[in-house]
Amino acid sequence: MKPASSPPDRSRVEWIAVAVVTLVGFVLRTWPVGGLGLTHFDEGIYALVASWSLLPRGLGGIDPFLIPYAPPGYPILGGLAYAVLGRSDGAMIAVSQVAGTLTIPVVAWLGRRTFGPGAGFASATFCAFSGPHIAFSRMALTDASFLLAWLIAIGAGIRFLEKPGALRAILMGLAVGLAQEFKYNGWLTGGIVVVSAIWGILVRPEARKMGSIFRTIGRGLLGGLVAWLVVWPWYRFVENHGGYSALLRHQQSYLGGVRDWWPHFVIQAEQSFALSDLRVVVPGLMIVCLTKWIAPGDHPGKFAGETRPILRVMGSIWTGLGSLPFFLAPYWLGLMMIPGLLGWRSAGIRLLGVWWLILTVMTPFYHPYARLWLPYHAVNWMLLSWLITQRSTGWFGSKVEGTKPDPARLDLLGLVPVNWISRGLLIAGFVLFLLTWRNPAFPQRVLLAPSDSLYRATVRVSEILPKEVQGLRILVRPPVTYYLTGRVPLYPASGSESLLESGDPRIWALVDSAILRSESGQDPRGGKGLDRLTKNWELVEELPTEPSLPTLLDLDPGAARANSGDPNYPLWLLRPRTVKAAR
Repeated sequence: MKPASSPPDRSRVEWIAVAVVTLVGFVLRTWPVGGLGLTHFDEGIYALVASWSLLPRGLGGIDPFLIPYAPPGYPILGGLAYAVLGRSDGAMIAVSQVAGTLTIPVVAWLGRRTFGPGAGFASATFCAFSGPHIAFSRMALTDASFLLAWLIAIGAGIRFLEKPGALRAILMGLAVGLAQEFKYNGWLTGGIVVVSAIWGILVRPEARKMGSIFRTIGRGLLGGLVAWLVVWPWYRFVENHGGYSALLRHQQSYLGGVRDWWPHFVIQAEQSFALSDLRVVVPGLMIVCLTKWIAPGDHPGKFAGETRPILRVMGSIWTGLGSLPFFLAPYWLGLMMIPGLLGWRSAGIRLLGVWWLILTVMTPFYHPYARLWLPYHAVNWMLLSWLITQRSTGWFGSKVEGTKPDPARLDLLGLVPVNWISRGLLIAGFVLFLLTWRNPAFPQRVLLAPSDSLYRATVRVSEILPKEVQGLRILVRPPVTYYLTGRVPLYPASGSESLLESGDPRIWALVDSAILRSESGQDPRGGKGLDRLTKNWELVEELPTEPSLPTLLDLDPGAARANSGDPNYPLWLLRPRTVKAAR
């Protein structure tokens, strides 16, 4: 009898495909070259603080003004970019572009080591073509670099849970500490590992051995100590500039209650739709369909190589179309799979289940910022890759070593290895997607549109100012301050009240409608806005600026809905009224 032949090793082919997808992802995150700029309030803060590398004191002179916004990880990288590329908005954005691009192969590594061949390429493709990830990789915000650090910490945590050793504990601690240096919720990576370890002890009999428990706890504490040592310098810095308790109170001001959870969840779902340009998503899904050729499976027999080509083509098209609702509304996929994820023997798969569950519960309590969902999107990229690659035993079964569930758990939702049941759940998820999709406006916005309108407006301000003008009183977003620094003397105003009197005729004013809107919560042209200022100021020119889509969603979270929110936030250049003009 002729022995069954082993399937060919496709790992090299898969990694070449990942490299190609990574290159495509880099283009999506950098296009149009030279057409990106700063528009978000926080972007200006980070760009200004990153100037530490150009100051005599270096890191010792980092501005404490950063504290309420983020830890120093991203501004440190921005300062290094300044040192290499020069002080510019492009240098700051390049940090996010590089971090966002590097995230693609990291997701591939994590997906492949968790779910086996094919999952690496599929995970990388979902990441490369993810609208939210593309959007925030094109901005000078912490989120792209934070997600990269998050995934490294999660990967280190999975390796530690699989084999709790001292070296792995140290690496995990370093990675968790690094994630905390980019965002104040970076500690959640460590929390997910801790909850996963406790859950493993509860559901896995082999994990309840006392020796295994003490080894995991003891070396886990070592990892926690290392993470604290990484975070400690910033903690001391915060303590010396207002105290960590004040920072926590500030962060808590963004938290809502139980009543806010569902409205925030709906808004965040709408924001995910708004950031998902179908002109980018659909080509990504078409590329995902190549998974069946790049890594056809690790099982000999008809599923590995004897399927008729026409059936493989039909299966690829069906899989790609079936993935569309989960790509745009991934919470339905996780909701469908979570009972099964938590029951698997693999520590990595269980951790992904804990990751999905914790972020699903916690994220909507916070103010509905679209960028907070990036780690949530990342876990769903990998769940989608599992959906795509599990073919021979049903989409929620697996032959990957160490991932087979206990037979007693085969009746749990998400673990039934029957194709038709899996497909039925997929169709049900698609119906739920249609019922909750309330955002017909999002295809109208171009994900890859230029975002340099604020830069062009400030250049125009410099051109308009007469030579006799000796400075500007400014009530603007930090990016405007960043762009104008060095062009004209600036005198920041504490609020619109401080601009009611015009003062020195040689000092003009520049007012940002976004700031007036945030002050009053009303149309900035009304009685509490521009109209009040023009009693003592004369409008010289209105300079239109259109924020990037992520910035617009932060300025107005409801702007993801059709016909809500004004995308134009102009700057107003004002000069003091003379007596003659006042008459």
